[in-house]
Amino acid sequence: VFILLAVFLALLKDSQFSILLLFAIYCSLINPYTVMRAYFRGILYGIIIVSLASLLGYIPKMLGNIWVFGFSNPNVIGFLIATEILTYITLHWQKITFTDYCIFIIGLLFEKIVLSDDTATIVLIIFMIIYLMSKKQSLFSLISKLTIMTPIFLFSFSWFVSNYYGRYSWIAKFSKIITDRPEIWSYYLNIYGIHLLPQKITLFFATDFQRAFFGGNLSNLYAGFD
Repeated sequence: VFILLAVFLALLKDSQFSILLLFAIYCSLINPYTVMRAYFRGILYGIIIVSLASLLGYIPKMLGNIWVFGFSNPNVIGFLIATEILTYITLHWQKITFTDYCIFIIGLLFEKIVLSDDTATIVLIIFMIIYLMSKKQSLFSLISKLTIMTPIFLFSFSWFVSNYYGRYSWIAKFSKIITDRPEIWSYYLNIYGIHLLPQKITLFFATDFQRAFFGGNLSNLYAGFD
């Protein structure tokens, strides 16, 4: 079915999605840890190459007074570093050493102090708390169940804070803690809404705030899904 879908997308000249789908099919046939190790190494090499190029002066290393190490903004490299840390811990789940904990703390401080990426910092802290709790056999079952329920909770919570953004003061305070993400969610919700079967697309001009997250050179957005 997936192969036929990939061929169908290719016939529609949607080469990007067809290639990604074929790659996903390939990854599903090999050991998931092999995929994770390949992903970890690829991202690591990318971070090193781009960061070195920025430190050598080939590409900008700062955006204003903020360190970005050659990336478009600090959130990009912050996300990649956080992903690397989470992937490494997952790959070595049963044998995390003292050195690994030290590297985790250094990464956490780097995210908070150098990049000022509060979102990545919070994600890393939550992940480490879950990891430490899961090491206790008595809590492992509870953590497993909570992990399965997490997507449902996060969807419900993000919908609530984005839908009621601006109505409650605590949501605005929470938004500042996680670098205005609820405000961005509210924009997404207002633009696209939640529909099971969208049928109509409306065109409108993008504001400066929306361009910052939808695309810096984007003159307009498609929305309206009625």
